[in-house]
Amino acid sequence: MAPRPAGRRPCIFCGAPTALTKEHFTPQWMHPLLPPLSDTHRVQMRTTDYGGATRRRLRQGGVRSIQMKCVCANCNGVWMSGLEEAARTAITRLVRGERHNIDAESLLLVQQWCAMKVFVADAEVPAASVATPQDREAFRATRTIPDYLRIRLGQTAGAGWASQFFRQTMSNSPNERPRFQVLVAGMGQLLVVATLDRTGGAVDLFAQTQLAVVLPSLNAEVAWPPNPLPLTDQDATAITTTLDQLKANLAGIIH
Repeated sequence: MAPRPAGRRPCIFCGAPTALTKEHFTPQWMHPLLPPLSDTHRVQMRTTDYGGATRRRLRQGGVRSIQMKCVCANCNGVWMSGLEEAARTAITRLVRGERHNIDAESLLLVQQWCAMKVFVADAEVPAASVATPQDREAFRATRTIPDYLRIRLGQTAGAGWASQFFRQTMSNSPNERPRFQVLVAGMGQLLVVATLDRTGGAVDLFAQTQLAVVLPSLNAEVAWPPNPLPLTDQDATAITTTLDQLKANLAGIIH
């Protein structure tokens, strides 16, 4: 990884000390599949420390309006663009809610696509990032995904989560770097729920939810949708409160 010059933030994947570009959280090809942008506040970020303080940031727009300036033009335009296109068919079928079996090849692309999105979202605010630079570089070079990243997917039915983004990080104190993060993104009928857990506690927050485990993968194929009944807007919103509900348990594990 290239050395970082003073005063300039490097690319989160290759470390290049060059001008950064804005990466859309959702690719352009997905936008026709999503609801139009509105004035609704559907982008929410939280940072919580175990002393009980929670700082919230809420802004207008939806998941398609999110752009994160943290990758260089070479990464953005070459391997990231290539992964976006390679995963396009597999992700499109999930966004549309098509009933099918996700085969092994498609499942790998879904895992890698989701991991790339999580790495980008996690690194938007460097001080709140959970993933390490070494793990991001390993993903760029070999598509290796760290074992502290877990991804579950669900199918939603309501319009409320068809274009919504939620992220919450947790730390022991306001001055300590977070080691736990939950990211929930609604894209059409697809709900992505990811956790970055570097606490060492191996906490599975969503074991009892109607979500399919795709990372770590338990099977060569995944039946889609994972449940006969899709998640309601209330179900999806409840997932975003899980970390608050288990905050005391996580605090014991981290300390």
